[in-house]
Amino acid sequence: KHQLLSYSQNLKMQISICNRFVESKVDFEFSLDSREDFEFTGTDCFRKSLNGGEGITFPLEAIIFKSGMYDLQCVKVIIFSSDGTETPYIFPLQWMVHINS
Repeated sequence: KHQLLSYSQNLKMQISICNRFVESKVDFEFSLDSREDFEFTGTDCFRKSLNGGEGITFPLEAIIFKSGMYDLQCVKVIIFSSDGTETPYIFPLQWMVHINS
């Protein structure tokens, strides 16, 4: 829980993505769905390839403008296969934060 005064609340986060396939390269796109009740600063969309066992971690910051309960989970990943198939993944877990005024 965070106290919110007369200014926005900035919440620092890190996101890690790891290719758990040992012998396969994965080509993917990371994006954040936009929300009306808060904003993210930092990298919100990119395309990258990771070799087996590789990973990346990058910072994000959520900016929340008023008190309330927020689900910050709005990550979407699309995997691009060599045959041209695109498989989207939206994650079911919630990243809940409660902001008190």
